[in-house]
Amino acid sequence: MGSSVSDPPPEYQDPYEYEEAGSLKKTFLTSTGVVNLLLTIVLFVGVVRLIPIDVEFVADVIGSISGNSVLPVIVLVFGGFSVIAFGTVILHENVHKAVMEYFGYSVKINYGVPISYALIEEQIIKRNHKLVSLISPLVAISSVSLSASYVIPNQLLTVLFTGIFVVNTVSTSGDIQGLVTLLRRPSGTVIWHTHENGMPRSFVYEPE
Repeated sequence: MGSSVSDPPPEYQDPYEYEEAGSLKKTFLTSTGVVNLLLTIVLFVGVVRLIPIDVEFVADVIGSISGNSVLPVIVLVFGGFSVIAFGTVILHENVHKAVMEYFGYSVKINYGVPISYALIEEQIIKRNHKLVSLISPLVAISSVSLSASYVIPNQLLTVLFTGIFVVNTVSTSGDIQGLVTLLRRPSGTVIWHTHENGMPRSFVYEPE
């Protein structure tokens, strides 16, 4: 077994590798992942259509700020979405980090494009702790932002929270893949994350 892989704990089988840490990358780079991502986007665009956004009001605000010129409008819309997207990703990963730190793990966040992830490196992780961490951003961020988009009467804040909802929910594609993988494993399963040649690797150890 390579030096980057921990020996099995007592009464555990030899590990096998799975790609939870790289599942978002798979989402972007495989045909199945692309289909799943597109279905997710279609689903949540449908949800967003139910959110009470006054499109004409928002368009008027954007037009007044940009002077109704095409290029400033494009820059404003793209720039605004980019800020929401990056801010949501930072929040998303810090929710993972906060949950795992609550359980007593040492966590670091690796930010990148298109993939950012919270990594617990070279520590034995309990399956149930990992499951809670994987689902937490969807529960904490998507549910709150969706509720806020309905409750808060300010149209600009509605757009903000709708953007947060969409970006965070789409960002959970990788988390859901990891969640489904671990739900299929016995309750005593543990996980080990490491890096090799700059790439994250994840290993699962099942009880004998």
